Amino acid sequence: MVGMKRNVEDLKVILTAMGLGFIETLPPSPELTLGRNTRRTRQLVLMFLVWGEAANLRHTPECLMLIYHAALCHISQTPVPTPHTPEERKADPTMLFPTEDFLESIVTPWFKCIRECTSKTMSVPAYPTAALDVTYDDFNECFNNPRVVEALLSAKSVTDGTFRVERACTTAYDALRAYLRNLNAEIMQLERENKSAMDAFKRLSNDMDPPVMKDTMETFHKLFEKTYQEQRSWAHVFYSFKRVYTFHAALFHILVVIAFQGFDTRYMATVVLTHASLEYLHSVTAILLNARVVKLATATPGVAFAAEGYFTDKIKAVKLYLISLFAKFGCFLLNTCILGALVSATFSLKDPHNGTFVTLAGLYVIWCALTFIATTRNGYVADIWFYFRTSALPNHLKVDPRHFFQYTLFWVIVIVLKVLFNYFLMIKPMVEVSNRLWVRRWLNTGVDEFSPDGDFLLVLLRWSAPALMALADTSIFYILVASLWSAVGGIRQRLGATSKWHHIIRNFTEYPERFSTLVLSTQKVTGTSPDMGSKFSKEPRSGHWFRFAHFWNQVVEKLRKDDLLSDKERDELKFIILENRSEAKNFFGSEPHYVIYPCLMTSGVCHNDSIISSVVVEDVDDNELASSGVIVQGNQSHVKDQLVDLAVLLMVSFGLAKETERERVRASLASSCGTVYLWMQEQTKKDLQQSLEKFKKALIECLQVILHQYEMATFRTGARDIRQVTLAFQTWKKKMEKQDLSGFKADLGSCMQKVISEWSKLRHGPDAYLGQLKEKAKDLDILNLRNALRNSQLKAVVRSIWMMVTCNNVGCEPKCEEARRQLQFFGSSLYHPKFTKQARKEGEKASSPTPEIRKMKSWSALVPFYGEDVVYSMKQLTQRTTEGVHLLDYLKSQYRDEYANFVERINKSADEILTSFDMYGLRAEEYADFENWATDRGQLLARTVHGVMNNEKALKETAILEGYTPAEADEIVASKFHFVVTAQIYGQQRAASKESNFDNYWKAESIDVLRKKYPRNLRLAFVESAPHKKSYSVCLGMEKNAAGQWVDKVLYKVRLPDNPIIGYGKPENQNHAIVFAHGEFLQVLDMNQDHYLAEAYKMRNLLEEFDEDTALVGFREHIFSQSSGAVASFAASTEFTFGTLVQRFLARPLNVRFHYGHPDIFDKLWTMTRGGLSKACKDLHVSEDIFGGFNVMMRGKKVKYCEFVHCGKGRDMGFSQINGFEEKISGGNGLQCLSRDVHRLGKQMDFFRLMSFYASGPGQYVNAVVLVSAVYMFILTQVVLALSDSEVYCGIDPLASNSSASWNDCGIDDETAQVSFMYSAEWTLQLGFITILPQLVELVVEFGWGQALITVSKQFLAGSWVFFTFVMQTKAYYFDRALVVGGAGYVATGRGYQIENTNFVKLYTWYARSHIYFGVELLVLLILYLLATGQRNSYLTTTWSVWLFGVSFVLGPWWFNPLSFTWANCLKNFDAWSTWINKDISEKEQQGIWDAFNVGLVEKQLRAEYKEEKRKAQ
Repeated sequence: MVGMKRNVEDLKVILTAMGLGFIETLPPSPELTLGRNTRRTRQLVLMFLVWGEAANLRHTPECLMLIYHAALCHISQTPVPTPHTPEERKADPTMLFPTEDFLESIVTPWFKCIRECTSKTMSVPAYPTAALDVTYDDFNECFNNPRVVEALLSAKSVTDGTFRVERACTTAYDALRAYLRNLNAEIMQLERENKSAMDAFKRLSNDMDPPVMKDTMETFHKLFEKTYQEQRSWAHVFYSFKRVYTFHAALFHILVVIAFQGFDTRYMATVVLTHASLEYLHSVTAILLNARVVKLATATPGVAFAAEGYFTDKIKAVKLYLISLFAKFGCFLLNTCILGALVSATFSLKDPHNGTFVTLAGLYVIWCALTFIATTRNGYVADIWFYFRTSALPNHLKVDPRHFFQYTLFWVIVIVLKVLFNYFLMIKPMVEVSNRLWVRRWLNTGVDEFSPDGDFLLVLLRWSAPALMALADTSIFYILVASLWSAVGGIRQRLGATSKWHHIIRNFTEYPERFSTLVLSTQKVTGTSPDMGSKFSKEPRSGHWFRFAHFWNQVVEKLRKDDLLSDKERDELKFIILENRSEAKNFFGSEPHYVIYPCLMTSGVCHNDSIISSVVVEDVDDNELASSGVIVQGNQSHVKDQLVDLAVLLMVSFGLAKETERERVRASLASSCGTVYLWMQEQTKKDLQQSLEKFKKALIECLQVILHQYEMATFRTGARDIRQVTLAFQTWKKKMEKQDLSGFKADLGSCMQKVISEWSKLRHGPDAYLGQLKEKAKDLDILNLRNALRNSQLKAVVRSIWMMVTCNNVGCEPKCEEARRQLQFFGSSLYHPKFTKQARKEGEKASSPTPEIRKMKSWSALVPFYGEDVVYSMKQLTQRTTEGVHLLDYLKSQYRDEYANFVERINKSADEILTSFDMYGLRAEEYADFENWATDRGQLLARTVHGVMNNEKALKETAILEGYTPAEADEIVASKFHFVVTAQIYGQQRAASKESNFDNYWKAESIDVLRKKYPRNLRLAFVESAPHKKSYSVCLGMEKNAAGQWVDKVLYKVRLPDNPIIGYGKPENQNHAIVFAHGEFLQVLDMNQDHYLAEAYKMRNLLEEFDEDTALVGFREHIFSQSSGAVASFAASTEFTFGTLVQRFLARPLNVRFHYGHPDIFDKLWTMTRGGLSKACKDLHVSEDIFGGFNVMMRGKKVKYCEFVHCGKGRDMGFSQINGFEEKISGGNGLQCLSRDVHRLGKQMDFFRLMSFYASGPGQYVNAVVLVSAVYMFILTQVVLALSDSEVYCGIDPLASNSSASWNDCGIDDETAQVSFMYSAEWTLQLGFITILPQLVELVVEFGWGQALITVSKQFLAGSWVFFTFVMQTKAYYFDRALVVGGAGYVATGRGYQIENTNFVKLYTWYARSHIYFGVELLVLLILYLLATGQRNSYLTTTWSVWLFGVSFVLGPWWFNPLSFTWANCLKNFDAWSTWINKDISEKEQQGIWDAFNVGLVEKQLRAEYKEEKRKAQ
């Protein structure tokens, strides 16, 4: 009911913001006679129906709301039927239109128009985002124009009549339907004439002779036009982030003035010139970006209004045009006058008594301050366009005051550090250098000394690098302070609480209570408490321990199934639960179960060193024990008490004591333990060590004999069996008598003697003696021996004791690092503040208590899939490369421990399988095991499905632990979770045959296997589309037939107007399948992810993070591809840092975390009415996911980030794959800067939040471009100064100077040397080494200094500095290209293992344009500088960083190419390169011959320039 109310309120807010009435605000109607809840239900049902059939219109929420409003008005005027029979229900009188009329009459016309518009957008690489093509966003924003709404709902012409929704209610839907049906008919007419509707629109826009167009299409063109001008240019970056660049320029200006003139007010006032110049440039940019728009008011950046709209009817189109024109040119003229006045007043600076300039500067500062105070608020900035509506909902960027203060303080610290660094290390040392250059008389024109002689050119060139660095070096201090700030946050969240295995053992006794009270719900969990009067241990009998043991065993079994544990490790980690058995039920107390601690908890206690330490050295510190591998202090009392419990259980079971005397016997044993402890304290350490070894040896031999009886195939209790047990006890007794353990013998001797004497009689004739025993049964239950030897539960008890005393791996630490990591993270997450009361103590908003599972929030998981691999086939695994390596061999060597566990599990090796391998053998059982094992170590769909479906198992087990039956648990799971795999082309893959297209056939078969493995909650969505046929969105599931077998079933089939993939595939694929995700919340994943069972138990807690203000919750990822080579570890470290430290800081306190695609969870009900998960316009929304985050923030919702849950994520593992990924991200970020979303955020955020947005987003890529440019300008400056003989800064000829190590002796002063060295150090930091700092800090927080330094050192030695330098150039090149010439798009990297050497020619053609040419140019300049400079003593100090860049750019691709330096590959690559140069080959994959490659580059550039000039001329 609460959710229904919230959804209705959301609809009301949106419709009100659009200027449309809601049904409760309209005149009386039959709808209002219904009850409130019934009315809300009908309104929501209508919304779901409209949304469900809207197809691509789901990307346009305002359009959807208009349709919903019209339909709601229509049904509200219709009497509510009360059908009683099925026939009456079928003949519902409200259905006034034919079947599928909504799709054909409403959705299809708009779909066709959108398809025509978006398909033309940027179809040519050099074509900018079309100023004449309407995108999804343009189309959607036009519905905020009352004129558009009036024309569509009132059935009137564009300019006639007054719009009032209330008067049009009865005809709104009819009018909209009639208009769109006419539009559809005219489009179909054009299609029959082979004419595109889009071409007709463009001809009309260009005032050309259009084809025959009807009135409806003409009206449509007038209504739906561009609302934002996207044009490729760096000017967009400046226009959106003008305040950032103005701040940097003004700050640099002030520091330079202080360095040259001190704090002279007259000269410091000149900073207003910089500010006014940039304001003037801003106004010029605003005009130039819209120069191509015929109507200037139509497409002003940041203003979402079209043509003559966005005002009431009282302001006509001409007035709007004049107002817009006046506003733009008014700002331009005002800035021109201000700048002119300030420039003219600078001449007064020569007169120290003339204060004209200072006065004008003061007035200008006052004006700017007043404007800042008047427009800046917490979270937003108002500007001249404040009163224009930019979306259906006004921007709500306000943040929590505490966060506002925190990120303001953060930026104050960053700016202070930047000022100190820039002034003392960059600018001040340049003063003397500039003064000397200014009088250099470079050109020596012979004129008087005051005439200009070109020296100012040298000064400008010398200052070019510092000026660029002043813009970019903010990132250094941003990363430094952010890393430390975020690290403090990580420490407060106790992320390193379980960073080592001994932490698990130390805290293990705390886990059960934390798990039961924090992860599970306490609202339904019931059960009897242990008998507090009982002498037995309370913890193993408690509900907390039982529930935790059940959970822990499930996780351990899953790790074994995944081959992360061996059988022995699994047994050592598992609990033993005694329940529903006579030996456990009511034996230890009132609970019907008893938990035996796992060996990981007991092995350390039974270790000789730990026993001696606890007796001889009682004050031993935990850290000392941990360092020796013995962890006992937290578990001693628990283990000791349980050993006594189990001893009593075995004595009663074997007839050594009566069950009625079990508590007395336990008290006696406990007393015996105390006696033994006192005796042990009297012994020396050496004697005690020998005694313990002999005791354990005897006990182990006895236990082995008993276990041997359990291992026998038939459980007979014959004389031989009893004889062996008797002999074992006798042998153990004799060995014990030899030890000086008098206290121990006194208590247990009589008991042992009794059982040995009784069993000795059985050696000669057990059958004859049984009759006599029956009479003695009351005194001695020796008959229990028969049942004891047959009881598997008692076998488990004996085995647990045996493992306890024989385990050599103290603490039972698994060999596999991944198994340790998963268990350690879960243990650490139980101490996260979200799970404790710490958050409340610190004043944070308290998390909701864990709800009962029936009341928990429901969610769906959605994975888009196209044609990637699903499961590795044996053909893929065994196909050898040219180097003779196949993938299976690589995986076996890469995952040695896991492969050994796998072989142990299936009891069959790979060699046995491969001897009978058939390339086309499908689903053979012996192949499937290897295929699945290899698949779970790759980045394939099957791994993602296996991981995500852990949620199903976790929910079921949680329901059972909370008291539900298995049948009820299945029902709960079905209502709370399901997983939708949206396989876009599954229909085509399924139709492929084995012979014609084995690849598609294999993928379809593999998908079907996954569906059969998870038949209940795994659903498959795909598009069923063919030419000249109807298109459908199909949801395929499974159901049980009469025979109880799972068979295919089409769950849902929704008709579409046509193939919905008209934009980018991934967002369109998500959009068509989202209707099949029925949960309240939606988790979006990529198909290269994984999930873990232990984390799936905490998903309920994660969903509780959603509140009224939150629409998006993200959580951390573990990069499981980090072990796949050096390059993979570099990429994984970058992703690890971004997914932890960076996102933590972006979310809080900066409040600029957005949606990055995975594994974020959306409030699905909120996204339904806000445009979906992402945006899909081709060649504009390349980074489609982040626009979903922009949408969330601009529409007033918050984004959270949590770290108590994590999932797995794979990254690209090859050098070329990673650079391809960076190419896509960099190009996508360049296109983001052109978008309306970034522009509006840039204009309306407060200053410090804008700085955060810039530094964490576009600023990273802008800085990359600036840094690379600064490096080039620096070495170019050095070459120019050397060639112009201008290095003699101190007036000393360097060639005539004496040979000395002094800078001054070399003709260069210390300050100049300091500047050069500082540049080198700063560039090195920013282009490579600065990326290591956040990683190092986060590793220290989570794993400690030792592990952090080892990890970072390994990466450094492997060449991470070369890799990160190369990647920085990749970012700079493709970001710049996306802004200037375009070409950004999706890059398919494959994410596979790179085990094959890449041809030299391919590497050259891939990286020549972006890296190699630039690197060679740097190296040439370095050599030229070496030849020309007179400062050879300082050459390396000045240029070492530039050498690093040049070498990295040139040699990077070969350095990280697998097997690149083997002699055979070197010869082969040299031959290929020689052949390519000599024009003897023409392979497409190698870009043809060298001439063709270069001609292609030139032609591509000329073609792009020609098309750009032609476009401008139109």
